[in-house]
Amino acid sequence: MPYHTFFCDYCPAKFRQVRSSKLSPLRLSTLFPGHGWVRTAYLAVLASHVLLSMVALPLIFATIYFGLGSQFRFHRKVARWTFAIWMYISVTGVLVFLLLRGYSS
Repeated sequence: MPYHTFFCDYCPAKFRQVRSSKLSPLRLSTLFPGHGWVRTAYLAVLASHVLLSMVALPLIFATIYFGLGSQFRFHRKVARWTFAIWMYISVTGVLVFLLLRGYSS
């Protein structure tokens, strides 16, 4: 079988098969089945979790950069914020998981 035939024919079909599977790790979205104030609270926690996770990565790199560059005054300033955001992301990640698990059928 030629190399290009394998990737053009087999891989897209296999991708669709795996993507449509319920147990697929490629599922990109999960609907929260709860209603009312619980759903509002879930979406607020999820939104803050996602937004702060985008902010955390540059802060992590800045903390490492300042620490390795022996700029400890800046390292301490950035590390205070980085640690607090990182802990919030960790706790809300577990909370989102538990909410999804608890309300799923």
